[in-house]
Amino acid sequence: MSSERIFQRQDGWYFHVRGDTSMGPYINYREARDGLERYVASCTRQSELSFSWPRWLHVKSLFRKLDEPRPSGAQPRRV
Repeated sequence: MSSERIFQRQDGWYFHVRGDTSMGPYINYREARDGLERYVASCTRQSELSFSWPRWLHVKSLFRKLDEPRPSGAQPRRV
């Protein structure tokens, strides 16, 4: 974890996350560091759980292939 993400203001300790957002306040540096570690672990779990379809298997791609004009005299493909 980068200690540059953790900073102090008058009302407590904070850490930076993406999107120029700050999380806090925390009572001390250690609490802010632990909060940052929990935040990163949460983001990691979330990304591991998310599933994305391969681009070639996406519904829009399938419809696009069905709508493509066939050369004259071409037989439909069997799947």
